[in-house]
Amino acid sequence: MFACACGLISLPKPKYTRFNWELKYILFASVFLYVVSIFFQLYNQSFKSYSLKEFYFLITPIIFIYCLFNLFSRKELERWMDAMFYFTSFIFVGKYVLMQYSDFTMSGFIQMFNWRNLILESVSPLGSESDTGVLMMIFDFYYIFKNDKRKIIIASLLTFFGYKRFVCLFMILFLIISPYISRGKKPKYYLVVSTIVLFLFLPSTVYIMCTDEFAFWFESKYDVDFNEFTMTRFYIVNMVIDANLTNYGLGTVTHYLEVLGNEGQTNMHNDILRIYMETTIIGSIVFTYCFFKIASKNIFSYFLMLFMFVELYLAHFLGPATIIFWIFVYYNIFYFNSELILKTPSRKKFLWWH
Repeated sequence: MFACACGLISLPKPKYTRFNWELKYILFASVFLYVVSIFFQLYNQSFKSYSLKEFYFLITPIIFIYCLFNLFSRKELERWMDAMFYFTSFIFVGKYVLMQYSDFTMSGFIQMFNWRNLILESVSPLGSESDTGVLMMIFDFYYIFKNDKRKIIIASLLTFFGYKRFVCLFMILFLIISPYISRGKKPKYYLVVSTIVLFLFLPSTVYIMCTDEFAFWFESKYDVDFNEFTMTRFYIVNMVIDANLTNYGLGTVTHYLEVLGNEGQTNMHNDILRIYMETTIIGSIVFTYCFFKIASKNIFSYFLMLFMFVELYLAHFLGPATIIFWIFVYYNIFYFNSELILKTPSRKKFLWWH
């Protein structure tokens, strides 16, 4: 936040700044959600500081990247991004090497390629670093856009070793289709609108799945316990729904789970549902619309936001310890949106495997 404050002070006059459009939409969504939270707290006659913290987590990444893009040149930004990529990769791999240095075995190395870890358990062989796989996928978007083959390979491998099922599937599909996507193309209007409608509808699907009937059907159909398959998410969501919480807006659900203090269950692992529960359908509409609106300038921005929203549906990427993810998401979106390509490049130019 200190860096953001210093950056805002150093910014040029408003008429010379860029990306005001993206900043305004995210700030509007964040302020709106916080105002809804204040309304609930006034109604319940109790102010909750955790809503203010959630507001901070929402606005800090966008302000930080807004300052970066208005204070530094494109080349300087690219060097910063490369440095962050190498640093993250070194930490990701180095931590595993340090942990395994004393008791490395060939069987342990082979275990890294155990598909059960990916398909059923979704447990990274590099320790509890699955979320770093998401971060590496965000880097993957950036280097696929730039057609940097060497960094694409590194980012893709580390994304895979994050062992998050959806992330690995999305990575494979995007690597296949990306050569045929024009870097300067905008997503179709109807595609963006239908995606927004889909994510507004998704909270209802959670309520349908969080029933004993669905869990019984899933186990009888696939011979896998649904709670185990969702890594206890089924139990957590059911617990929150059954609690009939008094709504104080942003942070209500997370605060409730943190007070319970059950290990590994301090958030609901479904931020799409959480926003809906904490700020009503109106909050969900504003949140979803504004975030996809800033991603509507470039098809790569759209796919990146689609990826993040599916992660918001499957996991917890709004709140503490998630700022770093959104810093790189906003960096990518600003970078993609600033790309002005007057002519559609030849597809072969972007065939990264050539």
